[in-house]
Amino acid sequence: MKFLGVTALIIVIFIWLLFSEGRGNLVMYPKIEEPASGNVDQRGRTDEDDSDPMRNISDDMLTLDEEKINKKARHGLFELDLPPNYNKYQIPKDKDGSPIQVYIQLTIRKILDFDELAENIKMDVELHVLWTDYKIRDVYNADRAQKHKSPRTIESLTPAEVKNMTVTLNNPHVLDSVWTPNLFFANLLEVKQPSVMSKPVRLKIIPEVGSFEYLTRLIAITDCPMEFEYYPADTQICKFGIRAFSYTKKDLLLSWYKHGVWLHELSLYSFDIQVDDLREIFLLEDENDPNSEEFDVLAFNIHTRRKLSYHLVQTYITSTFYIIITCLCFLLPPRFVEARIGISMTTLLTLTAMFAAVRGSTPIVSYVKAIDIWMVGCIIFVFLTMTEFSFHTWLQAKKEEHEINHGKKQDTELVPFTSRNVTDNHDDGNLKTVEFQNRKSSNSKKSKTLEMEECFHKKKAESYSQYMSIMEKYSFPFFIIVITICTTLYWSWLLMSSEYFNWDVNETNNNVHRINLEQGF
Repeated sequence: MKFLGVTALIIVIFIWLLFSEGRGNLVMYPKIEEPASGNVDQRGRTDEDDSDPMRNISDDMLTLDEEKINKKARHGLFELDLPPNYNKYQIPKDKDGSPIQVYIQLTIRKILDFDELAENIKMDVELHVLWTDYKIRDVYNADRAQKHKSPRTIESLTPAEVKNMTVTLNNPHVLDSVWTPNLFFANLLEVKQPSVMSKPVRLKIIPEVGSFEYLTRLIAITDCPMEFEYYPADTQICKFGIRAFSYTKKDLLLSWYKHGVWLHELSLYSFDIQVDDLREIFLLEDENDPNSEEFDVLAFNIHTRRKLSYHLVQTYITSTFYIIITCLCFLLPPRFVEARIGISMTTLLTLTAMFAAVRGSTPIVSYVKAIDIWMVGCIIFVFLTMTEFSFHTWLQAKKEEHEINHGKKQDTELVPFTSRNVTDNHDDGNLKTVEFQNRKSSNSKKSKTLEMEECFHKKKAESYSQYMSIMEKYSFPFFIIVITICTTLYWSWLLMSSEYFNWDVNETNNNVHRINLEQGF
């Protein structure tokens, strides 16, 4: 019975809820606000109504359907009113046929990568493009044309009017149905548009003047030919150009907007970076034909300078220490010639391995780089010290050889001949006297020869000893002076030829204050 009672109670409550919903007592509908007090225009808007997204559209838009506009305004939609037979592939010039003026501004947020092996540069860029569509402007100024008034221009509007008339769209599908300048970036290899929930795009439109303002953020990879003759004190200049791909200067002109190009961060892991040399030039369609059409081009350069700190510590200072160690071998006594040659050989092998590592981490080019000259010079210097030690060893051996020969000659004695065997026989005596005289003459010649050889070996030993003394005395200061002169000449040539210190950053296009702030901390 209890179960039946509970069931009946539930059924009664359910029926009561159904009848209550029909009467509308339990459903909360959105509250409809009554129009506020004030002046009401022909569209039903009041002076105090700020919730209408179409409040920025002026009353001169006579060609728009009022009911359609009000309906879309409530839904937060916007659609341009295009003239009849509007062709988005045809450039919308003014009636006088003057070229369309397109303004461009680039903000380089950061240089993401500087690839020396591939010779390209990767940037995080904000692209800002402004132009005027004169055909759309004429549509929105039809009433002014009937009154024989000139169309409105962006220059004729006050900042307050511009703010009130501007319509901002974060998802600008409007561009799919209107003309846009087909800009072309020279040396562009790849472009990406990062996104999270939607693409980072913003479009501002002022229909009354036909003004379009397009802003987007891109990840661009561009080609940058490089020269490494003065590596690692090299400076690279990456040249960039922006132009319309299809329109010559008769149809479209480009100009920098505000400061043109702005570099936000002026430093990368191994480089100092700046933007310079902004200019507007005309480029022939065919460089070999001077009568060909000309394109308007906005050009600028990204100037990079390598920081010397890495190679200064890892290569130059380290190799200099090895050279100093080799020079200290001259201070060892000559009897330690094995130690001299051993240290030099170890230093030579170490420098060779270092040179191989340096070449493996630097760009592969067919010409000689500045760091190659330094490393080869260090290897040649160590080779010369080993040559000096070897020559010194050879002189020592020759000296000892002549001293040994000189000692042997001193120990050699001549045997004298006498006339003790001379007999009384006159004939025999004459014969032996002649024989004795001949032997005496022969011994005299041998004695002179031995004396000359002894003198020769003695002089040679003294000469070699003198050479060794000179080498021991002057080798160390000579090599130190040569190292100092060569190092001074090398760095003078490198820093002056590469113009390494010619680095004047202009404040117009570079965020110099950010550098000063970082240096202050």
